[in-house]
Amino acid sequence: MKEVTPEQIREFVPKWEKLDWKSGGFKGSCNADFIQDGDYKLHLVLFENASISMDEAIKQFKDFMIA
Repeated sequence: MKEVTPEQIREFVPKWEKLDWKSGGFKGSCNADFIQDGDYKLHLVLFENASISMDEAIKQFKDFMIA
């Protein structure tokens, strides 16, 4: 696994701040929301037993992107 930077994410999803998060994309023992910018999708995936909600995960992602 490789850590990515906000700059690397912006290369593929430059309009990330303006996109609406949608539910879905994965099945099984996880929950996933995604944003899509053209041909690229960015998924946030949480296991069902995660200690945070998807809303909190999205907030943490946004904090990461603007830090």
